[in-house]
Amino acid sequence: YPTGTWFTLYGDGVTWVNTEYTYKADRVSIFGASYDYCWDSFLGLKQLVTRGEFAYFKNDVFCDYDFNNREKDNIGLMLGFDKYYFIDYWFSFQFALNHILNADNAKDAYYDLGSYDFGKGMRDETETTLTFYLMKDYLPGDILHTEWYSLYDDDGAFWFRPKVKYDVNDQFHVTLGANFFWGNEDDPFEGESHNNDNIFIEVKYDF
Repeated sequence: YPTGTWFTLYGDGVTWVNTEYTYKADRVSIFGASYDYCWDSFLGLKQLVTRGEFAYFKNDVFCDYDFNNREKDNIGLMLGFDKYYFIDYWFSFQFALNHILNADNAKDAYYDLGSYDFGKGMRDETETTLTFYLMKDYLPGDILHTEWYSLYDDDGAFWFRPKVKYDVNDQFHVTLGANFFWGNEDDPFEGESHNNDNIFIEVKYDF
């Protein structure tokens, strides 16, 4: 984290208070492991890929509602499942969890460091997200690629991203996509984007 001084002004229209914050570098240690395995048969599903990741964050830095820095240990867990259906439909599902181990109490909420919009961006002691991804290619030579991605978190935020890419040839590719967001302004994941639906075009040439 950068070293510097941050000045913030609060007031009720009559009295102002100048508050100074100084940040310095700190060590955050991360310990983790991951795995992936393709099952010939798993709960009746053939050729199912399962993935998993685990991480332990020691002395990670958060900021509480009063803008005090807090060192909090937390754990991250991810479980994923991937499978082809009907030969060429690629389906992927993922569950992710992050939990603060030494929160002061169950009602505490924290900012991830760097989110300083007062009263916005707060996170709970435990945060979970679900993602869904579907991919399918069309036309001879599989030159038309479609992707459907969505994310949902436990605060009620939702992100949906459809995307279509067309291969004009091996070097020239054109992509059309969109991003749609739903959620409250104070949601830590999608809050800043909930009024920013957009459409995008990508033109790519490889050489």
